Amino acid sequence: MEVGFYQFLTNHRSFGQGLKDVVKRKMIGGASITGCTLEAALGRPMHGAWAPTSLKHASFDLAAISFNTPGAPMAYSVAKHLKALGKTVVAGGPHPSVLPNEALKFFDAVCIGPGDVQFPVMMADAEQGRLKPIYRGRPGDWVIPRRRRPRGLSIVQSSRGCLRSCRFCVVPSLFPGPVDEKPLELIEAELATTSGSLTIIDDNFPMSGHRAKRILMLLRDLGKSFYCQVSADSASDVKSLRDLAEAGCTLVGVGIESVDPRSRAFLGKPPITDPAGIIRRIHDAGMGSYINLVFGSDGETFDIFEKTIKFVEKARPTIVSPHLLTPFPGTKIYDYFEASNRMLVEAGSSLDAWSLFDCRHTVIAPNPMTPEELEAGFSVFMKEVFSLRSTVQRSRRGFFGAALLSSLLKNEW
Repeated sequence: MEVGFYQFLTNHRSFGQGLKDVVKRKMIGGASITGCTLEAALGRPMHGAWAPTSLKHASFDLAAISFNTPGAPMAYSVAKHLKALGKTVVAGGPHPSVLPNEALKFFDAVCIGPGDVQFPVMMADAEQGRLKPIYRGRPGDWVIPRRRRPRGLSIVQSSRGCLRSCRFCVVPSLFPGPVDEKPLELIEAELATTSGSLTIIDDNFPMSGHRAKRILMLLRDLGKSFYCQVSADSASDVKSLRDLAEAGCTLVGVGIESVDPRSRAFLGKPPITDPAGIIRRIHDAGMGSYINLVFGSDGETFDIFEKTIKFVEKARPTIVSPHLLTPFPGTKIYDYFEASNRMLVEAGSSLDAWSLFDCRHTVIAPNPMTPEELEAGFSVFMKEVFSLRSTVQRSRRGFFGAALLSSLLKNEW
């Protein structure tokens, strides 16, 4: 049975999205870690794992489609088209994992959670005509991704899940329970087969304990340079940051989320006494900083945008990733806005509405701001922070390229 692979992360095209695709093709051969992993699990190449597969040339029997919430409308449209061509279609990824019954209206089967081990089972069942509607990944299901390009950027993962339960984050629903840690021997084997820079996509990269020391030692001894994201608590510890830098880390992501303590509390985040100090400590350790920001929490007024712009100008983070508060299905905050009847977009009325859940559209009724004020303020923030002037001003020596590329990707130029 020939297998095709698609991944949909958005339902619209922009300059930034097009540039991301170019970067992906040039730097990592067009392959997502999902495609690499499923191909390794299957033990043979898949159509489209390394470049988009055209529906006009769907020379396969079964299509595996991975998608998140804003990519759901495109995924459903493609699945409908492929089924009309007589193909079997199976789904996986964040959105079908939290809304499997919705996905089953368009797909023959859904894998909930990681598909590393379950994907080959699904393929075997499909070949024998006994495909079940639901398959469930389990903790401990790990497969080393199959990478065809030895150079460039490699995406790696050493754990799934997070000990925190932030209200706006879907991770606790996708990976409930304790953090699922990849065995150290698999991490060592995977790192030994990769070259170039790494992006470690753990939701919360470990910075302390025996396991963390072993992973950092492996990274250092193999001469890796890498990006990872850590908790604000970890980023407040000077020694941990130095250990991270010595291991080869060049860029550290931190969920600042907001300069307003009340907003962090609303999002279910612990307080940060000195967010600018976290960025300064990261820079002092010789690394670049990547901060996430969220606008639209209850209690925020229009002046939150000006306050945050001033914060960015003062703290000078290398990369800024701003988002409009978006209640993804499966999160506590989704239930909160639904219960309070403050969802402006009802996905139940039209599945196309999921395309607006991309953190760039207002899908909630904020309080006390109006939706129009939230959108207008966000637009001002984007134009100011990602202007060439602002990008140059906050760039540090050795990080201008990363800051400029981020501004190009984040903007809708």
